[in-house]
Amino acid sequence: MSDTPIKPSLVELILEDMFSKIEGREEFDEQTIGRLRHLATSGDLKKPTEVANAITFSLGQGHEAPGT
Repeated sequence: MSDTPIKPSLVELILEDMFSKIEGREEFDEQTIGRLRHLATSGDLKKPTEVANAITFSLGQGHEAPGT
């Protein structure tokens, strides 16, 4: 086995950059960022409905997309 550290993929680097930019912003609380991180690790971040649900939940709208 090699002692060479595993480098993150380009997608992982982009996601970490995105999360570092939204952390600390008032629009995204820790729970929302946690839900978005979970979507990223599960591969569901590419599903717009799942992302909308994660974000609107923090706005007090439950798990439904706005207007439903």
